Order: sequence, then structure tokens, then C-alpha cells
Amino acid sequence: MAQGKIIAQEVSRRIVTWNRIEKRDIISTMPNEIIANVLSRLTLKEAARTSVLSTTWRYQWTYFSGDVDFDHSLRTLLLRHENVGVLTKCNVFVRDWERFMSRLQHVLKSLKCHSMQGLRICMDMGNPWKVAEWVKFAAQKNVETLDLDFSYNFMEPFFEMSENIRNVLSRSFEMRALKVLRLASVDVSGEIIESFLASCPVLETLCIRGSKSLESLKVQGEGLRLKHLELVECHILCLDICAENLMTFTYTGDYGKLNFEAVPSLVEASFGGKYCNYLLSNMNDVELYGVLSQVHVLKLELFILYGVSEIK
Repeated sequence: MAQGKIIAQEVSRRIVTWNRIEKRDIISTMPNEIIANVLSRLTLKEAARTSVLSTTWRYQWTYFSGDVDFDHSLRTLLLRHENVGVLTKCNVFVRDWERFMSRLQHVLKSLKCHSMQGLRICMDMGNPWKVAEWVKFAAQKNVETLDLDFSYNFMEPFFEMSENIRNVLSRSFEMRALKVLRLASVDVSGEIIESFLASCPVLETLCIRGSKSLESLKVQGEGLRLKHLELVECHILCLDICAENLMTFTYTGDYGKLNFEAVPSLVEASFGGKYCNYLLSNMNDVELYGVLSQVHVLKLELFILYGVSEIK
């Protein structure tokens, strides 16, 4: 009888123990580093939703180290096609822009991670007073991919304003982890880009689109790892390239002097705009065509009266 009672007590004790194990929040007991790694495999929005799980999880999302992506372009595109008056659209645009900026600044100030996979900010007109601050933030967080896109896609009557309000990046930052840099509708000079190339030792992809300040550029440097270079809607007067690892090159813009000093790894080149017409009308440029003869793929975007054609 006594033995049966002992067995019953032991069974009851084990049942209670297993119930406690099943109810215990094992994930919350893990180190913050592991939790942050798990959250970083989600999107930032999904990671932020975990803040409602418990008081322990309220600020765990601030250690997110994945891709931080703020894209307001879809909202402005939908607003552009809404069947309401222009004044209403403008009022909504300004209100949404302010909300977007407020949310963006709140998130950036809240993040406590030491490194991030990527930072992407895409918004109409951008914010000239915050560009340098965002780049500095990316440098402090050891971002691997930085993408700032301030292309204007909304509507009149803001178009003229967007042309006058330019997002200017007047200084560079040392970014030891940066591999990809994309700047759209950000005015940046050749001097600043050259400074980025010198202070970003692992940079492999550089894309500049719609910069009105870029007139002269030298892509060169000891140990340069640059593999992909895109200069789109730029009006470069002089470009010198000495990059042994460069594999692809794209240029769309007005005619300028392009000097390929050393590009032994170049396998793909793409040209568009007025410079493409220059190539076709100056077949006797032996130096340039000597370089292009080594590429496997040559793309020429030709603007014809009835459309656009592409030759490969």
C-alpha cells in the first residue's frame, strides 16, 4: 500500500514537472544575441510585432540587424491615380510624407544593433536635411547595403519644387562593411564618390542615378574591389576608370570623355542616352572600341522616333 502511494506521488511530481516545461517560454530565456538573430530573419515589420508578446519582448525588436526597408513610393503612386482633386492629393501627400518621416526617424533612433545587413529609404523628394544623417547612421551601424532613392514620381504642381529641392551629399563616411551603394536623385560630386571608394574597402557595387553634380570622376585605387559600376542619367564630362576587378559597366547620359585605363575583367557594358549615339557615329574611336571588343555583352539603348530598341 505504501509502495503504491510512493509511486503515485512520483507520477504526480513528474506530471507537474512536464506541465511546467511545456508552459515555460524557452525562447525568452535565450541570450539577446540569439533572439536578435532569429528576429533578423524576419522583416522589420514582423520583428516589431513581437513587442506585444510580453514585457520581455517589448524592446527585443530594437536589436534587429537584418534589412531595414522604408519604401513610400507605392503609396505616392496609388495617390497619383486616385480620383480626387489636385489640392486634396497635395494635402494627403504632405500629410503622408510627414508621417513617413516621423516613423522612419523613430525606428532609426530605436535600433540598438551594432551591424545591419541593409538600409533602404525610398521616398518622393527625399529630405535634404537628413541625407548626411542617414549615411552617417549607416556608417555607425556597419551597413552592408545602402540604398537611398529620392526619385520624384508624384505629380504637378510639386514637380518644379522637387527640382529646386535637391538632396545633396557633401561629405563621405568611412564604411568598412559597405558592399553595395546606390544613390538615386542624390547630388554627389566626383570628389565625394572617390572618397567613398577610398574609405569603403569591400565596396563591390556602386550605382549613381540622376546626380546633377557629377561631372568628373576617377575610379581607381590600390586594392579596389569594385565589380559593378552604374552611372545613369548623369552628365559626366570626364571619367577615368582603372579597376582590375570591374566586370560590368553602365553609362546613360550626355557625351563625355570616357577613359578605360585598365579593365581586364570587364565582360559587360551598357550605354544609353546621347553617349550611345556618339558611339554609333564615332566608330573610328580605336581606343574605346579596343576596350569594348573584349566584352561578352554590349548593350546599346537607342532612342528611335517610334520607341526604344536595344541591341545586344
